[in-house]
Amino acid sequence: TLHLAACGTSPADGRKLMTKAIDKNYLVQTQVVSSSGNWSGLMLFADEEHFCGVVTDGRQFAIYEDGKEKGRKEYSYGKNCYVRIVNHRQRVRIQVSETGRRWETLAQGINVERYADANSDGVALRPALVTYGDGDGRFRKFRYTSK
Repeated sequence: TLHLAACGTSPADGRKLMTKAIDKNYLVQTQVVSSSGNWSGLMLFADEEHFCGVVTDGRQFAIYEDGKEKGRKEYSYGKNCYVRIVNHRQRVRIQVSETGRRWETLAQGINVERYADANSDGVALRPALVTYGDGDGRFRKFRYTSK
């Protein structure tokens, strides 16, 4: 289990552990273990203003698009859940699962091509484990797969 100390009040200023996406089409996935007082999840970042993904506090999911919270969904998976992001030709699908086998789509068709356009240094989107609030975010079974 990877523990990240939470900080900040949103994904923009929260703690991030990023990696570089080396493929145009890929899937990133992780298991999130919820703990009290923080939000933890998976994001794709261009910069602190341009990102998308999903976080959970163990009671609900918050979906982010273009650096803003776009909606919430009640959470019924217990303490653990799986989250994944599929980026196919700069169109993103965000999914969640209780077991990592059957997936529920929370958002799809998110156009992230404009994120790179807005980022002046031309950096590609970076998959990131994210946690903010109090305590620590806990993650297991991170996976990056070329599609």
